[in-house]
Amino acid sequence: THSAVLKQFGSFAQPVPVSTIEDVFKVVDTQQVDYGVVPLENSTEGAVTTTQDCLISTQATVTGEVELPIHHCLLGQSNNLQSITKVLAHPQALGQCRTWLRNNLPGVRLEAVDSNALAAKMAQEQADVAAIASEQAASLYQLHILKSHIEDAQNNTTKFWVIGRHAPTPSGEDKTALILSLANEAGALLRILDSFAKRNISMTRIVSRPASDQKWDYMFYIDITGHQQESAVAEALAEVQSNARFFKLLGSYPVSPLN
Repeated sequence: THSAVLKQFGSFAQPVPVSTIEDVFKVVDTQQVDYGVVPLENSTEGAVTTTQDCLISTQATVTGEVELPIHHCLLGQSNNLQSITKVLAHPQALGQCRTWLRNNLPGVRLEAVDSNALAAKMAQEQADVAAIASEQAASLYQLHILKSHIEDAQNNTTKFWVIGRHAPTPSGEDKTALILSLANEAGALLRILDSFAKRNISMTRIVSRPASDQKWDYMFYIDITGHQQESAVAEALAEVQSNARFFKLLGSYPVSPLN
C-alpha cells in the first residue's frame, strides 16, 4: 500500500500510517486525511473482503485506482531457512505465497497479522520468526532477505483504490464503481446486465459477497467503463437503481495503467 501511495501521489506525499484497512476508511471519513489507499483485489487471491465490507458504509468516494506488480520476499534476522519456526504476513500475502511456503518451509507455522509491515516489525524482535514483506521493509526494519520473489504467480498484481471526498471530473478514460443487491427473483441480474449491454457499456468487474444482514443474500460489486456524468452511463445507472433492492454509487475515476 505504501508503494501504491508513492505511485499515485509521488515522493512528496506525506503518508499517514494506520494499522488496518478499517482504519484507512475511518481517517478518510473523519477528514483526518485527504485521501486513503486500500487494496481492492489481487490477481491470485481475488477480492479483499475487508475493503469490500467497508465500502458499503463509507462516506468516501472512489477517486482513483492503482495497479502494482507485487513481489514478496521472505525476511528474517537469520540467513538460515532451517532456523525459521514461524512465518508472519497479511492473509493475502500468505495466500499469494502458499505453494512456495508449502514446498520450502514444510511444517513451519504460518500466522496471519494485520499487515506485512507489522510482520516485518515482529520478525525484527524474534530471531526464529520470518516475515513476508517487500525489499523496502527489509531495509526499513534491518532484516536479511532470505529469499526474493516467493510469490506463486509471476504476474502477481494487486489493484488498489484511492478513496477521498472530492469526485474527479471525466478524464476521457474512466471507470464507474457501484454496489447493489437484488430481489431473489427470476431475471433480476439479467435486467441489470441488460441496462449496460443495450447502451454498449462494458462491465469490467463483477464480484459477489454474502450480505451481512440476511442469510443467502448477496451484494454485487460492479465496475463499468465510462464516467457517471456521461449521458449513457447516467441513464444506465438510473435504470439499475430502479431495479435494485439496494444501490450505492461508489464513484467514477480515471483508469490506471499498469507500469
